[in-house]
Amino acid sequence: MICIDPSFAFAWPPLLLLSDFYTQSLLTMGDEEFSPTASNITIASRNPLALDDLIDFSKKLLNIAYTLLSAEDQTNVQEGKVPGINIKWMGVREKVTKCVQAIHERE
Repeated sequence: MICIDPSFAFAWPPLLLLSDFYTQSLLTMGDEEFSPTASNITIASRNPLALDDLIDFSKKLLNIAYTLLSAEDQTNVQEGKVPGINIKWMGVREKVTKCVQAIHERE
């Protein structure tokens, strides 16, 4: 499986930090702050991602979660650890799934 390849070890810490940060920020952000309507211009958008960026980010996280969910060798997903950080692949799947769910709750 390509995402478990150790050559991608450098990319996992920032990706997981970003997904955790964005999940937490969505929990504290109101709907008006997430995407202010034209009639409510006084409230500034606190969403750090533009809509196109959000769509791309969501797709990438969904692909990661699906790849980890549909892996043939589930033993490696459940027991194996991410290279470079002390987290199991199962934890990665939970974190990215939580972030995707938080994003799609806003749509």
